[in-house]
Amino acid sequence: MRSSLVGLQVLVALALLSSLYFVSEISSSLHHDSTISMLNTLRFRRSKFHHPNKHDALDYTEAKDVLYNTTSGDPYFVLVVSGKLASGEYWCSDCEQARKPLDRAFASTGARHLVVSVGSREDWVNASNPFRVGPLFRVDEIPALLRYDGDLHTTTLLTGGAFLSDEAMLHAILTPPRASPPTVLHLSTVQGLAMYFDTYAAAKSTYPLYVYFVSGTNPDGKLWCPFCAEAELPVMTYFEQFASDDAVLLRVVTASSLEDSHRDDNPFNMQTIITISGLPMLIRAKPESFRQDSSAALEFQEYTAIYEETALLKAFYQGEIYAEST
Repeated sequence: MRSSLVGLQVLVALALLSSLYFVSEISSSLHHDSTISMLNTLRFRRSKFHHPNKHDALDYTEAKDVLYNTTSGDPYFVLVVSGKLASGEYWCSDCEQARKPLDRAFASTGARHLVVSVGSREDWVNASNPFRVGPLFRVDEIPALLRYDGDLHTTTLLTGGAFLSDEAMLHAILTPPRASPPTVLHLSTVQGLAMYFDTYAAAKSTYPLYVYFVSGTNPDGKLWCPFCAEAELPVMTYFEQFASDDAVLLRVVTASSLEDSHRDDNPFNMQTIITISGLPMLIRAKPESFRQDSSAALEFQEYTAIYEETALLKAFYQGEIYAEST
């Protein structure tokens, strides 16, 4: 009996030693980079509804970890918002305004996305905030919607409460393009623009024709004109979403830089085809002008509302409104 008891004690001791060794091995392995990366992946916070396509990150570092571990495939979006008050509301009123439209848009499209907080108001106004100066995001307005392009690169799509509360635009951005989108042509010379207008008029064309004058880009690929940068996505997205299948938009780059735009010998400053009121500028052709008189010049009308008025922009592309003639 005593021999059996001693044997049992030995077995228990061996089991305990094995367990301690196993725990030690696990503890050591936790210092391995791949394991740390795995744990970083596991700490990505799901929403309280456990939406399979949504992650939440509390700060810049955590957001970077999420994106580093994001696999390629379907489009992936990043929503940058403020921190929250004790009430659960965002301290940024524009973020709070856009919360429900964004939730509905993501829920209806099933788009994969990350929601990341810039922190407190004090954190956000700090000029060295990593969301402002870090290479991953570089946003200066919240809320901001970005597309993740892989390899820790993002593209800013929309900023501000007005655009991010527009469910029609959000839905257009978060879903694949329509099967037969209208045509976009890219021009950068006055000669190319004049030739297109001459051909359009000579053929007495009737299809909807739009012209969008915009700046060139900086070396980092962003439009150097900040107003163009804000208007770019609404103008292009709404054209592709709401213009008729036979419509054409000429996207015309008028200057490679701010200095170029002010040069007297810039061809777009010298041309007399169209008076460019400023950048960006969106106009629509009035083909009825030369259909009534074959010798008449092609006339245009300008979209003069602000681009945040997306209901008016939609109507403009559908031929329902015109602003004053250029």
